[in-house]
Amino acid sequence: MEDAEDGNTGGNATGADATSPAAQNPRFDPASFTVGDALGQTYQQALAKAQETAPDAALFALRTSHAIRPGEAAAWDYLFASQKELRYYIAFTGDVISVSELGKCTMKFAEWERVPAADAIKVDAAAAYETASSAAADSAMGQPAELYAYLILYSEEADTGAEAYTYVDEPMNWYFEFSFDSPESDMPSDQAAMAVWSVSAETGALARVVE
Repeated sequence: MEDAEDGNTGGNATGADATSPAAQNPRFDPASFTVGDALGQTYQQALAKAQETAPDAALFALRTSHAIRPGEAAAWDYLFASQKELRYYIAFTGDVISVSELGKCTMKFAEWERVPAADAIKVDAAAAYETASSAAADSAMGQPAELYAYLILYSEEADTGAEAYTYVDEPMNWYFEFSFDSPESDMPSDQAAMAVWSVSAETGALARVVE
């Protein structure tokens, strides 16, 4: 009996009790979210669809179509802009790709020359997520409830929208927002606790943006 009790105690020491903090707050597993490349066939189809409306449509940004939860795979939506039409368009992907006009583009002529082409993106979403999620796992972060990701190629000089956000996003960086549920909190879900990493789409350089 004594040996059995000793063995049982040893087993508890190496396992996580159901009521322990480790069991209630498991470590982040990067494989819990599936993030594939964003600039493959789906992007080409979205670009072709946008160019049916605006032949000079060019990629300005892309994002996951919604915040994904563990076990889900990212789907991408694409923001295009037309210098000729001075309009933004968004391509929604899914079983059928659809394009909608998003609003007026107010960029000055000189700004268009500074907009990078899509082929300036050297690090696609899958590699960027691998970098960011590895860093997140190494930080001993708990398991997020949701992941939202996006990339901006260029921001208009007149854009003041960043003032409303927790951090200022910079073009040519992937951003990965890991959000955590907080049942005890009265905060709305869009203000839940968040950790954010950025990865350069040009060099793959990593930075932690929000802790």
